[in-house]
Amino acid sequence: IILHRHRIEKLPVVDAEGGVERLEAVLAVIGGLKKPGGAVTDPEVQIYKDCLDTARKSLGSLTTLLETRAHRPLARDLFLLLEDFHVQVDRMKRSSGVLSFGDCAELAVRSLEEDPALRSHYKKRFRYIMIDEFQDNNSLQKNLLYLLAERDDRCSPGIPDPADLAPEKLFFVGDEKQSIYRFRGADVRVFKSLEEELSRQGGSGRRLGYNYRSDPGLIDFFNTLFSRVMEGAAADHEARFEGMSPNPERAGRSEGTISIFCKPYSPDRPPGLLDNDSAEAYHLARAISHWVRNESLMLRDGKTGASRPAGYGDFAVLMRSTSGQMRYERMFRLFGVPYTTSGIRSLFLEAPVNDFYAALQTAVHPWDRTAYATFLRSPLVGLSDDFLMELLPLNLPPFRTDGLTPPPAEEEKLRRGEELYRWIREAADSVTVPALLSHLWHRGGYRFFLLRDPALHPFLELYDYLREFALLVPGETLAAFLDRLRPNLGNHERIPELEVLRDDAQGVKIMTVHRAKGLEFPVVALVNSGNVGRPRREGDDLFRWSDEHGLSCAWGSRRGKHDYFHAVGEEEEAAREDAERKRLLYVACTRAENHLLISGCFTRNNRGSDKAFLTMIFRALGLDPDNPDPSASPWELRFIPDVPVEVLYRQGDAARSPATAAAVYTPPPLLRSCPRREYSVTELAALLGGPGPPETEKETEKETE
Repeated sequence: IILHRHRIEKLPVVDAEGGVERLEAVLAVIGGLKKPGGAVTDPEVQIYKDCLDTARKSLGSLTTLLETRAHRPLARDLFLLLEDFHVQVDRMKRSSGVLSFGDCAELAVRSLEEDPALRSHYKKRFRYIMIDEFQDNNSLQKNLLYLLAERDDRCSPGIPDPADLAPEKLFFVGDEKQSIYRFRGADVRVFKSLEEELSRQGGSGRRLGYNYRSDPGLIDFFNTLFSRVMEGAAADHEARFEGMSPNPERAGRSEGTISIFCKPYSPDRPPGLLDNDSAEAYHLARAISHWVRNESLMLRDGKTGASRPAGYGDFAVLMRSTSGQMRYERMFRLFGVPYTTSGIRSLFLEAPVNDFYAALQTAVHPWDRTAYATFLRSPLVGLSDDFLMELLPLNLPPFRTDGLTPPPAEEEKLRRGEELYRWIREAADSVTVPALLSHLWHRGGYRFFLLRDPALHPFLELYDYLREFALLVPGETLAAFLDRLRPNLGNHERIPELEVLRDDAQGVKIMTVHRAKGLEFPVVALVNSGNVGRPRREGDDLFRWSDEHGLSCAWGSRRGKHDYFHAVGEEEEAAREDAERKRLLYVACTRAENHLLISGCFTRNNRGSDKAFLTMIFRALGLDPDNPDPSASPWELRFIPDVPVEVLYRQGDAARSPATAAAVYTPPPLLRSCPRREYSVTELAALLGGPGPPETEKETEKETE
């Protein structure tokens, strides 16, 4: 019964025998009701309003349930098709002897479940089992551990209950606040349930409340920020936060700093400025360069207490994704800041990779004139512009100079280049691609070319990445390698498999928050914190799998609004994404030992969204994203100013400025004559005394006929 003002309307009742038509009638009535406005004094009216709010909330779910029921025949046919496909995939795996990583874990659990003798053998093999970082595991991995930790005198069917586990055999270590690998299948709910399951059987847990890594001032900031960000974590997929204490030996001796650099949103921006994200990267690169060159940012060793100025290798630039990484690589090169990356994005945009490609391409395809010209002009040969313009129009085979007398310096360059070219052609069939690259790098002199100019040192690591790219396909021929490399040239997309980690790497470290997990750095800069993540695109999450509902499909809508199970799963997924985003922010901030810097830009879309780290931080600290007030923050809050585009040309050597470039290239015009080798038919006719090019549309049509 819904109380509507002063009268009562009885809705049709949905009975257990179906009643779909009656349910539709209920929905029609609810959809037509209106909520009374103004102040409410009648208690019946207030009850009505409350009931109507509840009914409207359920209206969408009930409608979706009806639509889901209407799609049952289609769903049945699709699931039968998928089942047949699954059987065929399994058959192909068995016939070819191929297993996925998931198959390995599933078969291991199934084998221990179904084979008592095998389970008994492995149970006795391990007396103690210790698992670190267990927050990054899932239920399948927990089941495997339970099978191995079962009492020797038990062999329960299926997965053992906690009561069947051997005492003091399992030891778990983990932090639910650092569970950030959900994309790999990690499930923080499994870790959180462990303590409850094992405690009922006499197990015990111990909380580690001290943070020995970070400066006491940073720990105070963490306690303030995350007690609010993770407040009210009641759901099983949410991480609970408990305050941390600093190292007792460092308590009260805070020297760390927390700085927040933000760029307020401005709807009107004058032309001639860098975009906001590039301005953010520019100011970070300038700040790091200033701190290191002036030795103005001091670090204190947590063990010895010694103080020293920060160097480039003490900085880590962490970002949520690598989508904006190229901006930081560019700005660091602009300011001469050395850096290293674990997953580079600019590899295929830079000159070294194009130069290597040109040399190898010329050896395999000598008729590729673009590659040949690039090879001649690259540091591997190094011909001058003037001589290059004389040589190329002759259209000769590589390194032939018939009828042309090169100057002595150019002749020596051609000789060395030809030796390199001949060696590649002869070695292509017998030497691996990584060995060819190594020859170009070392014997070809490319490494020395970069080493002799400090401004080019950031390019040194590109060789390691290119070699790693070659190693992705062992035993590949040079022609096949070039075919695989060619489509990537000019592409800024990151190749996930292309990661190079070097312990001796010098310079600022650029990496994702996921890559930084488990590491620590004296200075952490969490950048691009205004990023809200990748927007959803058409076709995303067309299918969804949940432990509770199984497989669901977005019938009739790419967002699943017409399938109840898909819609519920999407809501659950969004809630888990929000919870993991908080944990990701926690991991990023707590990598810092001495100093933490957070930078980001507010936009029209992220100021009201909790999907951006910057907005989460501002709300937790009680700051207004629309009107940031530095005086309202107990921590340093600075604004990122606009950067004119022309600043990029004034930075660094004077030779880089437009004025200097104009002085170099403008005064003496370079007079070069290149013989023309192609003519149109009408031009040839004119040269031979025939009719010239058509001057009117009618003449053109006539000539075409």
